[in-house]
Amino acid sequence: MTNTKFLFLLYVALLQDACVSAGTRVSSTDLVCTRQTVSAVTLSWSKVQGATLYEVVGGNESSIASFPFLSMTSASTTVTVVDLLPGYSYIFKVRAHVGFDKTQMILGWTDFSETKPCATKFANPLAPINLRRLTNQLYDNKIDIRWDRPLGYSRTHGTVTYTVSSGGCSSLQSHVASQNHDWDVLWTTPNISSEIGNLPSNSVCSIKVTAVYSNFGVSEESEVQQFRTANPNTTWIQTHRVTENSRADVDFLSNHNSGTLEADVAFMTFQGNSSRFFDFLHSPETGFCVEIQKVNLSSIKRTPSNPEAIPMPVGYADYISCNGDRTDPPPGTGWGNYTCVCDNEIDRVIAHQSQHLINRLCPNTSAAPVIHGRFPMNPCHCNAESLAYSAKYTGWMPVSLPWITFDSPVWPPVPPAELTPYGGWFHHPSGAKCDDTVTSAIGDASGCTWKRHPRAVMVYGGDLLLAGWNMSDAPSTRAIKNNVLAAERAYDQLPVHQRCCGC
Repeated sequence: MTNTKFLFLLYVALLQDACVSAGTRVSSTDLVCTRQTVSAVTLSWSKVQGATLYEVVGGNESSIASFPFLSMTSASTTVTVVDLLPGYSYIFKVRAHVGFDKTQMILGWTDFSETKPCATKFANPLAPINLRRLTNQLYDNKIDIRWDRPLGYSRTHGTVTYTVSSGGCSSLQSHVASQNHDWDVLWTTPNISSEIGNLPSNSVCSIKVTAVYSNFGVSEESEVQQFRTANPNTTWIQTHRVTENSRADVDFLSNHNSGTLEADVAFMTFQGNSSRFFDFLHSPETGFCVEIQKVNLSSIKRTPSNPEAIPMPVGYADYISCNGDRTDPPPGTGWGNYTCVCDNEIDRVIAHQSQHLINRLCPNTSAAPVIHGRFPMNPCHCNAESLAYSAKYTGWMPVSLPWITFDSPVWPPVPPAELTPYGGWFHHPSGAKCDDTVTSAIGDASGCTWKRHPRAVMVYGGDLLLAGWNMSDAPSTRAIKNNVLAAERAYDQLPVHQRCCGC
């Protein structure tokens, strides 16, 4: 490590200590488990002076010390952690963000409180459980749901039918404020799935299912679950990011790039345990759910892109680079004070843009090291109107196999006909992020265009290795595909229900 980098990191550590004293953290006696259901727990704590946001992380006895697998953020001193398993013991701790570096949320955190155990209730053996979406599709005016049969059902109970009831649909803000619902029975079915139609768009609906048994006059209700209908002006993306710079906490996306699971795993596979980017064993690979406002770029002058490359899906801005050498914060500005710039050369190579286009947009003026005769972090030139939209809306860049970077064995890019689309990368402009309050929403007076769902889940290198991650073979397309399957298994093995993004 150079003396300059050492002094900068020391400066950051001292600055953080100056801004956040250990005495301001949430006291372990203040963190209480106030309500438990079959699939959720509610946690509360006392307000920390100057706090603008809180993060609750959850794990179990073996994970909480260093490897929490669940993160929830809240602007208030109460949070309900949902989609938990019945009869399961979790452990939680909380920290406060006291306002320093508010946009990035990297500096300014207090220490975590001590841990607090909190267990979900055991499921009623005669009640329907795990009420969820039938598919991962969001619809404007309907909800399709399914559930699991009661665990305690036997033939002595006779036949079982299910009554589906709705507590009404409303906007997110009014739905959160509502404490009681008048329940309307929609219909009765012998099946374990149902479709509810004629619903308003962009709403949250309360649904429950009751199991009715023909013998003994028994009926038992499921827990109430909330389901969304689609907003025609927004879309939901399931996105992933491995925390860089060897930090071991969640990266909250502002002014950073993220990707689909396939794209993030490809990056991790080729970077391996490179300390330049992340610590494989300790840096979390985090799955986020983000709602973004669709944007129409048909009327503006776009930055040129490879006409033979994978076409960009409708609704996204042009992608810009947010976490490369040229976007790292200079000393004295605060670690994490990232900026976003016109899509740099290395990202264009990963996207398999043509060498002719890269040569035209990215002149060799960078001081970065030369690899294969090119400059990886070389700045490029984007159209000003395109950049203005990228500063306001979420952008997308295609990722294709074979994976290619400047130190890859494949260079220059392969012919477009030989490419296999493999997900994509996103950028998340901090100036367009919605507040972390429950009532903030895309399209409100703030003009924000994207909002991160407060719940995130994490896996680590140890989880990935146990699930079959391959670090022994040379990076390749085969290794990437194997590691994507390993990552999917690692997430599936977490003791939480994996609901579809935006549901």
